Amino acid sequence: MPVVERPFSSGLNSTEGYGQLSISTSGFRAEGANFTAAGAAGVWGLIGAPADVDKAKPAGPQDSAAVVAHSTDGHAAVIGNSQGGIGVAGISHNPKTAAVSGSNPNGLAGAFTGNLTVTGAASFGSVHSPGAASFASLTSAGNLTVAGQINLTGIISIAQGGDIKFAGDCAEQFDVVTEDAADPGTVMVLTEGEQLAPCDRAYDTRVAGIVSGAREYRPGLVLDQRDTGLPRRPVALIGKVYCKVDAAYGAIAVGDLLTTSATPGHGMRASDPGKAFGTTIGKALRPWDEGKGMIPVLVALS
Repeated sequence: MPVVERPFSSGLNSTEGYGQLSISTSGFRAEGANFTAAGAAGVWGLIGAPADVDKAKPAGPQDSAAVVAHSTDGHAAVIGNSQGGIGVAGISHNPKTAAVSGSNPNGLAGAFTGNLTVTGAASFGSVHSPGAASFASLTSAGNLTVAGQINLTGIISIAQGGDIKFAGDCAEQFDVVTEDAADPGTVMVLTEGEQLAPCDRAYDTRVAGIVSGAREYRPGLVLDQRDTGLPRRPVALIGKVYCKVDAAYGAIAVGDLLTTSATPGHGMRASDPGKAFGTTIGKALRPWDEGKGMIPVLVALS
């Protein structure tokens, strides 16, 4: 079997490269010996520290392929670098095999620093996407973690027995009159032009909700996210959210209905049942005895 061997030394960090080109892949020959147990490679490339390279040479490629590359240290076994085309391309005509495959039992099998586009079906055990990813079809047997946005133009279908888990509340974005006075926990009321402003009177039927996002509660679902050119805030419509309260109008106990107060942006105990209907914002989940503060509330507009 004609073989051409080309050892070389980079001169950097004591790294040695070793390459072998065969015109046949029926076996492997190194330094005058035949190794039928070794892999068959048309091109075999080996790189690493000189001692490691010398140790790996006699064993052969270990894998059978047209091109086999081994790295004994932190160097990449294969690098594709193209200024105007595809860096690395793989084609398979077998519908049951992958054109490009990666395996790493102790870590990442594949990593991408740019965007990823899949025009066919994709199946994953676990998916982590800190950037942009586009799939025609995506199946994940494990977890799907996305640090960026998921833009959906289709339908989310949850199979029987499946769950959607969200954070503290469901909120909807509204334009606010002033963003400085609409921090999380503020009780908001409707104004002209569908804008919201902090409440400033008791038992206000214009009550719209509480600005979401205070302390450990975060909105799990935010509706109507769009750019209107005006400052906007997510207002909790249902669920648990922290709310500014003022006990100057009466101490608040667990389970008390809360309504708007004359203290800007604060709720109070709805002690007058005749005025509570249509003005309540929810039920207190913790007591508050005196002064101003912030407590968790179960939002229930009525």
